[in-house]
Amino acid sequence: MKWCLFLTALALLLSCKQNSRQVEPAIYYWKSQFNPGGFEKKRLDSLQVQTLYIKFFDIAWNGTTNQALPVAKLYARDTAYLRSKKIIPTVFITNEVFYKLDSAGVKTLAKNTGALIQKYVELYQLNSVPEIQMDCDWTTSTRDKYFYF
Repeated sequence: MKWCLFLTALALLLSCKQNSRQVEPAIYYWKSQFNPGGFEKKRLDSLQVQTLYIKFFDIAWNGTTNQALPVAKLYARDTAYLRSKKIIPTVFITNEVFYKLDSAGVKTLAKNTGALIQKYVELYQLNSVPEIQMDCDWTTSTRDKYFYF
């Protein structure tokens, strides 16, 4: 019985492969002003961070105008440092936006959001944007609109 357990454990141990997945350090920067100081730059460089997920703006529902509008837009002071990294634009959309919009409004929102992201890419002369990341605390009632977006 002991030999059977030993052989089973040995077989399991020998059958496991070493996973040699490369990990790339990255961080989220969720402030509206991108102006890292010397300490932050040294820390990012010492951690070999090459990818920054930067919040470009939020989208919230404006009850006065009854439309979804960008708020808390990015202002980058240190564009040279920004351009030295791989940037993933990130946008947060409040759930209320998808609750209030119909499908035509969601389609327009997607078009306008893409255009504003492109405006920031050009404004800050970013090298390339391999992806964008959208974030929303959607619910069951807004799920379909969010994924349509």
